[in-house]
Amino acid sequence: HKHDAIVSRLITHKIIKQIYPLHQKSKQKVLNREWVWNMFGRQPLGLVRHYFGDEIALYFAWLGFYTFILIVPLIVGLTIKRLNDVEGVDGNSDWCFTFYAFFNVIWPSLFLELWKRRSAELAWEW
Repeated sequence: HKHDAIVSRLITHKIIKQIYPLHQKSKQKVLNREWVWNMFGRQPLGLVRHYFGDEIALYFAWLGFYTFILIVPLIVGLTIKRLNDVEGVDGNSDWCFTFYAFFNVIWPSLFLELWKRRSAELAWEW
């Protein structure tokens, strides 16, 4: 009795009634195929939602949206850097960095409004 597994003892003493597996292998395989190994495709938020629940699916929706939307400041920043390097004029660098500073002030507000719209779409869809 001393070396029995703790779960068996808890069931025997009627502390717990039953245990359930945390994951379903068949659904995990589908998620692996559709989500994990499909890095550049769309996230299967419906599958994620049915497997993990609404809150986790909404988190991954936000994470995917945020990662995708970061492409915008990347392109703007690289373009400004390239323009500054090509022109090579010091006066131009002030204009470029001022524009980029204003862009970085406006972009988060635009991102937030776009996310509000996307999350409202998901809430209506779910």
